[in-house]
Amino acid sequence: MKKLFKKILKRLGLIDNFTLELSISQQTLVDKLSKNVDDYQPDLFDIFTFNKKEYKGFIRPDKFELKRPKSSLITFDHLAEAIGKMKIDDNKLAISTEIRCIQPYMTLIGFGLTASIFTSIAIFGVISFFAGGETDGLYVGLALLIFETIFLGLPLLVLRWSVRTLSWDLEQDLRKLRE
Repeated sequence: MKKLFKKILKRLGLIDNFTLELSISQQTLVDKLSKNVDDYQPDLFDIFTFNKKEYKGFIRPDKFELKRPKSSLITFDHLAEAIGKMKIDDNKLAISTEIRCIQPYMTLIGFGLTASIFTSIAIFGVISFFAGGETDGLYVGLALLIFETIFLGLPLLVLRWSVRTLSWDLEQDLRKLRE
């Protein structure tokens, strides 16, 4: 079941993976990257804490978990997190990273349940139009389909954008660290 969810999440763009091989030692990478990482403390007023560090989370010689801090009320960069593992292969540091939206399985279940409920109500409305000839069912059905497209499609696009942005930024930051 977990593999199926992961496959669906990858197709939706809510999970992304990348692997890097760098010619740098683990400790050097941890030291350089930890200068840009602030310890993650979940806080209700996280928006109002302004810090200059690029990431929140932790980094250890074998693994790391990073996410962007909330920078303002408008940006959605904080909706993705990176989980990575580091190991040394053939005198190179291999970093495998998974970027995913926050709570990906709960997001998928929530989107799926909401979409199935609204779609079934909309289908029943359209069927009632064809069965009974009442136009109210058609209007309700079409309105629910439009509502579902907008209010489920926009959050999905925002989550995909957040995952892509964090993936690209983190990969670029890791490549810069070897210099």
